[in-house]
Amino acid sequence: GGTTAPTQPAKTVDIIINGQTVKAELGADGTPTLTYTASDIGKYSDGSGVFNITVSGQDSVSINIPIGELGDDDLVIHTDFGSIVIPNAALQAIKELYGDTLRLVITKSSFKVPLLDNSKKEVAYNDPANPLTITLPYTLAAGQKAVAVVAVKKDGNRNSILPFAVYEKGSVTFTTGSTGTYDLFYNGKSFSDIGGHWAADYIGFVTAREIFNGNGNGCLLS
Repeated sequence: GGTTAPTQPAKTVDIIINGQTVKAELGADGTPTLTYTASDIGKYSDGSGVFNITVSGQDSVSINIPIGELGDDDLVIHTDFGSIVIPNAALQAIKELYGDTLRLVITKSSFKVPLLDNSKKEVAYNDPANPLTITLPYTLAAGQKAVAVVAVKKDGNRNSILPFAVYEKGSVTFTTGSTGTYDLFYNGKSFSDIGGHWAADYIGFVTAREIFNGNGNGCLLS
């Protein structure tokens, strides 16, 4: 008779949950897939009110987690290319809309945060009353000013600037009422009539966010 090839062990990577090192299996596309049961949640919870997941060295991560088992905890997911805070109120809103299992796939190349339903079809979470908080890293190039780094939400070929996202100490943090695709870019403007102006930084902030655009001839005021 023929011989049966030995079953190859699943490939795994280490992730950190509330300070504990945990193995996560890699899917066929190389994405770490974090699927947790009620007992897992109880084992990794630390009573801090936050369920922290840290994934390093990966370009994407898939999350499947029972919302009800988190209790009152917020969920925080850290990656090398950004992090997201989902407060408990938002988790409860998602549970009400799409059931108890939270399904997220977070990917690099812009920060994509799609929410999936039971059939793994992408669905929209849009609840400004219960926003998410996203932090994306950004390294200022020579000559760039922090006030001109802007965050955008991408929708096809359209970029919507998030006016209150602010760069600080190597990253930009902002709140958003919806899942989707987000990115950072430098949008510094130059105007010939504001050199040395006492309000140059304030002007740089509002013009980078295109709240004011100048008069079209290279000047802002004149």
